[in-house]
Amino acid sequence: MRARYEADQVTRESLLRAIVDYQRAIETDPSYAAAYYGLAVARHRLPAFANDPGLFDRAAIESAYRKAIDLDPNFPEPHTGLALLAAYADWDWSRAEHELETASAIAPNAMAESHSALLALIRGKRAAVSEHIRRARDLDPLGVAILMNTAEIQVMAGEWQAARDVLDRFLVQHPDVDNARCWVALSFLYEGKPDEAVSRLERLKDRIPEMAAYLAAAHALAGRRDEALRLIHAYEVRPDRTGSAVATAYGYLHDEGQTLSWLKKAVARREPAAAYLGVHPGFSFLRSNSAFQELARANGLSY
Repeated sequence: MRARYEADQVTRESLLRAIVDYQRAIETDPSYAAAYYGLAVARHRLPAFANDPGLFDRAAIESAYRKAIDLDPNFPEPHTGLALLAAYADWDWSRAEHELETASAIAPNAMAESHSALLALIRGKRAAVSEHIRRARDLDPLGVAILMNTAEIQVMAGEWQAARDVLDRFLVQHPDVDNARCWVALSFLYEGKPDEAVSRLERLKDRIPEMAAYLAAAHALAGRRDEALRLIHAYEVRPDRTGSAVATAYGYLHDEGQTLSWLKKAVARREPAAAYLGVHPGFSFLRSNSAFQELARANGLSY
């Protein structure tokens, strides 16, 4: 119980504590499937909530999910973890959908519905997104991962105020989760409200490196081109930069060449954020561009 509580606090420190607690549980009972699943989830969440992609240990995460399934074949949630790996790490949409179908066939579960909403959005099945989100929240109305995942999807689906309502309530209970504040800031950027975005991104840029690029995008949207370029040029030479963040900044400057160049790099690296390229507001000006269309089609993404 303590490990799950720590994992649900979704901070770097709490997730590291959860990993240690789950490892101790496994040492005590090596046949405990739920402990392997919890260990996989804590490790899987860590890179995003610690704002450190270098912490992503694909082999350890997948191994723990598979061990949980081996120990309990009727355990649906580990299949949803494998689905997320297939989607975000491999961009193997068919395998991700298969894992979600397997999970749902075992038993209805919130995580399968949440991940199904994500796949529906990026694969061009928008009509199904809201229903999957509703089912996920009905099945687990207080789940930390469900609230965060579905709010992110709502931001990218253009349901900005609805997402902010969820995130604001979430932050009352979890005020230390910068990732939630990040998505609030991005919701204002994508809604076309740069000043609201700037004030929030400024407070995050020293803790989340990518926020510098999104701050540049907000300044670009507000017409402050010189400040946007200054921030972009400082960010794009950082060793921890992401192509998708740089592409977003150039996208809000409507620089087709730079946006496409950085998007191609992000897609080649299978950056999770690049999977949203077809629905991202910052790339909407490219939707009639043949090179952009081919990039989306070649990777099974809607545009």
